[in-house]
Amino acid sequence: MIEGFRSVHMPCCGKRKHFGAICGALENASFRTSPGLPVAVAERREPMTRKADASAFLFTPFADILLDDGDVPALLDYYRRESDVDLGFRDALDKRLWVSAHSDIFRENVKIYPLRELLRLYHTMEVRIRDMSAGVIIFDIPRVESPHPSPVPGILAEHLRIALTFYMERVLSRRQAELGQRDEFLRDLFHGRMPDAETAMEKARSFGWDLGGALLVVVARLSDESGTGADPLSVQAVVQLTRSRLRAFFPKTVYTVMTKDLVFLVPFASDEPSKNRIRENILSFALSLREEFSREFGLSVAVAAGGRAKDVMDVPRSYEEALHVAGVQPAVFPGEAAVFWESIGEYRILSLMSQNQEAERLCADVLGPLIDDSAPSSRDLLETLRMLDACNWNVRDVSARMRFHYNTIKYRSARIREILKIDPDDAAVRFRIGLALRLLELLPDTMRFVKK
Repeated sequence: MIEGFRSVHMPCCGKRKHFGAICGALENASFRTSPGLPVAVAERREPMTRKADASAFLFTPFADILLDDGDVPALLDYYRRESDVDLGFRDALDKRLWVSAHSDIFRENVKIYPLRELLRLYHTMEVRIRDMSAGVIIFDIPRVESPHPSPVPGILAEHLRIALTFYMERVLSRRQAELGQRDEFLRDLFHGRMPDAETAMEKARSFGWDLGGALLVVVARLSDESGTGADPLSVQAVVQLTRSRLRAFFPKTVYTVMTKDLVFLVPFASDEPSKNRIRENILSFALSLREEFSREFGLSVAVAAGGRAKDVMDVPRSYEEALHVAGVQPAVFPGEAAVFWESIGEYRILSLMSQNQEAERLCADVLGPLIDDSAPSSRDLLETLRMLDACNWNVRDVSARMRFHYNTIKYRSARIREILKIDPDDAAVRFRIGLALRLLELLPDTMRFVKK
């Protein structure tokens, strides 16, 4: 935001008097000129008219354009008419490009050259809103040294920068308001707060969304190098990248941010892809994110997908399933980039059971001292019990997998039977042990129990 105008609201038509003071201040202000920006335009073009010379110091024409609901092309066209300098504007918010130029060469260069090359070739000015870049103005003035830069087009260019700042801030304010409404709707939809399908569909259509077919909820959960959830600022920093990656596979995807999660709603049209193709696309999306997030941000990402929702009112179920998958994923599928509700088998039920305090009591009753971190050898015995359960209580197989001597595992197995007072030859006992061990994997990290 330009210094001194932080609290100024962009007025609408019929409220010109509110801009009078601003225009007066701008006319008398001493603007800084960007380094070398206006390089003696007279060397390249005909001398500017007296009209241009006078109006270069006035912001009023730019204000008039804004007050009349003018847009970026109108602002650029005015500058070009008054300065006889072709120019373009690259919008950083919507990734759009506007060009006002007589020169076909300049027009093509601005369209095809990357921004880095344009910054090298031409004089530019950045438009910023607070600490965020809103775009770059590119002038058809080559970057050449000149001992006599002209201050007149520099001041006119500064007026243009201020006008574009006002305009982009208005666009951003409208977008933030709309995004707030979209986020509120999606949260209501995910949490089952929509009264009926008709209301949900009407609200979705107001945002230009078609949610009339089958839908799928996908959750991307971020964590830092320590394995704890990423902070909200880190989540916000990667929103656009994550959305663009998923939209490459599912163009109609919409999303919202839920503290530590990015939650996507993927709608399918009548020509929806097969279930296998959907899984392949989500897995490709997850793998691309995992590699780039690790390299660029030092973050890890786990992608969890719920079951397919048959209609918009079935979305809360898909969302809850995705959350359960995300909860199970670190403990049960730690190496998987993407996990699906249909793939977690018995953990569908176990993830629900783990939310109840009875799960803690069951683990305590069945596993006893083995989950007491202060008990002697509890960690070693619990690890051995897990492997015995996985190997159907075959001591020789456990010895091979854990790379311990057969007699060591035999001794540990006897100690486990003695401590827990169990007979592993009893199928019911094996079932309870297996159930308790799997629930233990899913219990919250705040528990005092020994975790895997």
